[in-house]
Amino acid sequence: MVPGATACTSTRTAGEKPRLSLSATLAEVDGQRLSLGFSVEALAVRAGVAPSAYRRAIKGRTGIRPTTLRRLEAALAALRSERRAVREPDTILIRAVYGGFVASIAVHMGVRPDDVHAQDPRLGATADPEWRRLAQVRQAAIYLTNTVVDVRQARLAHVLGLTPAAVCLGLRSVEDRRDDPDFDALLERLTADVVCALARGEAA
Repeated sequence: MVPGATACTSTRTAGEKPRLSLSATLAEVDGQRLSLGFSVEALAVRAGVAPSAYRRAIKGRTGIRPTTLRRLEAALAALRSERRAVREPDTILIRAVYGGFVASIAVHMGVRPDDVHAQDPRLGATADPEWRRLAQVRQAAIYLTNTVVDVRQARLAHVLGLTPAAVCLGLRSVEDRRDDPDFDALLERLTADVVCALARGEAA
């Protein structure tokens, strides 16, 4: 039972189904709601429960029917699924942008984009010139996705299946390589292309 909760006293009339005091289980549902960041209103309305009734039940002022508790649990699961569905297009977009950068940079550096995607960054075969070239393409694509499209490092690491440390080291490596005028010009050109494309999209 949640702190301050009181046992439910029955005031039902004859033939009315009893309300059960399920405060402990309801507290678990509410704890999940809080951890996921959903408001009382969002959960209650989705479950077909008045927000005020939800708050009274959480405070232990009233009991709650098992059917209502099941509706709240189902509503919480639905809200969680919808949030995941909203995030998925973001993942697809990040991969598409990153893939576009890989393709553009790979052409400039004389490698195949498929080889870049197939490379396992964990091997660390830095003595192999071909491996280094592929790694440089990948790092530059990550750099542009981070700086031009403003995708956070942690998010990039998650979407691309890399460690945060690998992403950070890659960004530093690209910054160091920008001392090369040709490489710097390539990044500037790709950045300008993306900015122009975004501007055209907003104007459409």
